[in-house]
Amino acid sequence: MRTVRRETVAKFMAATCLGLLAAMLGFRAFLYSHMYLEPGAPAGISDLVELALGLLLMLALAGAALSAAWLAFAGGRERLVAVGIGVVVVAVALSAGPLHNLVARWASA
Repeated sequence: MRTVRRETVAKFMAATCLGLLAAMLGFRAFLYSHMYLEPGAPAGISDLVELALGLLLMLALAGAALSAAWLAFAGGRERLVAVGIGVVVVAVALSAGPLHNLVARWASA
């Protein structure tokens, strides 16, 4: 039976964060405005989808940060991988909000 290496799991978590960010931005850019919103309702199904994607992104960021910390304590070459994953986590966390606002502005124009 093949065992999964720790750094493979951590890299998968970082790729998941990037994929969820891309999915969230793509949904906001291309699908959000085309989904039904009942007149007079404060929120629609598109807002719930966006909330779910945002929560999944936060969960994935937390998982990637924990896996990076796990690798950092392992030592050796895995510390370099942990630093790279940490950079990805911080970059996604800091850029998600501004990118979301930018895409929302472009999509509504």
